[in-house]
Amino acid sequence: MRRFLICVSMLFCFTANALAEQFVLIGSWFTNDVRRYRLDGTFVDIFIPAGTGGLGTPDGLSFGADGNLYVSSVSPPQVLRFNGTSGAHIPPAFATENLLRGGYNTFGPNGNLFVCNALGQHTVNEYDGQNGAFVRSFSAPELNGPAGLFFRDGTMYVSGFSSGQISRFDLASGATLGPLSQTFTTPMYMRQGSDGDLWISEFNNSRLARYNFTTGGIDGFVTQTGLSGPVGQTVLPDGTLLVTSWRNSRVYKFGESNGAALGIFTTGVGRPNDIIVTPVPEPAAGMTLVGVALLMRRRDCCG
Repeated sequence: MRRFLICVSMLFCFTANALAEQFVLIGSWFTNDVRRYRLDGTFVDIFIPAGTGGLGTPDGLSFGADGNLYVSSVSPPQVLRFNGTSGAHIPPAFATENLLRGGYNTFGPNGNLFVCNALGQHTVNEYDGQNGAFVRSFSAPELNGPAGLFFRDGTMYVSGFSSGQISRFDLASGATLGPLSQTFTTPMYMRQGSDGDLWISEFNNSRLARYNFTTGGIDGFVTQTGLSGPVGQTVLPDGTLLVTSWRNSRVYKFGESNGAALGIFTTGVGRPNDIIVTPVPEPAAGMTLVGVALLMRRRDCCG
C-alpha cells in the first residue's frame, strides 16, 4: 500500500510539473496583438489576436491575483481583461473612465490597478482591482509623459518619458514627493533588479540605467550591440533578463545578476512593447480528483 501511494504521488507531481509550463507574452504595436513564446524563445501562437474585445495597439500587460491578463489598449483607450490561460476576452472593458491613452499598467500593493495616462492629462489613474471602477488620479508638476510604474516601501515611482524625471508619490495619501534628483533620457519601463537597484529603460540612449536607492546615483548602464529603443523588461525563471527593443523589433537577453549581454531571445515582433512571463499554473483540478478516486479505489480493494 505504501509503495502504491508513493508511486501515485510521484505520478501526480510529474503530471503537475508537466502541465505547469510558463510562457512569455509580448505585445506587438504593429500587428495589434499579443504573442506567446516558450521560455527558449520559440514562437507558440498569437495569444490574443488583433481587435479582440476592441484591442488596438497593446501597451501594458499585467496579471491580476485572479490569474487573468490585463492589457492596456492605446487606441481606443481602455484596459481589457483576458483569461490568463486561454486568452479569451472577458467582457466588458475592465477600465475606461478618465483614460485618454492606455499605457503601462500594473497592480499595486493595495490590489488596485494603476495605469499610465500619458495623453493630455499626464496622470497615473488608479482603478479598483475587482471591478475596474475609477478611484483617483496622480499628477505632479514635473510629470510629463508617464510611461512606467514601480512601487517600493509605500512609494509609487513614475517615469516621465518627456520630462526625463522619475516622479514619486505617497501611495496612501496620493501626495507628490517630488522627483528623484537623478535625471534620465526618455525613461520608459522600470523594475527592481536582484541587486536592489532600479533598472530603467532609457529609450533614446538604447540602454538600461541602474539607479542606486542608497547612494541616489547611477550604478552603471546595461546594453549590448543591437539594442535600440528598449521598453519592456521581464525576468525568466532561470534569471535571464529579457528586454524589448522597439525600433528593430527584437527581444534581447541579459544576465539579470550582472547585466551581461546574452544575445537575442526572438526577432520579428513588430514594435514590441511590454513583455511578461505567465504565472506558474495551478495543478489541474481534474488531476486532483482522479488521484483521490484512485486512492479510494485502492483502499476499497485492499482494505
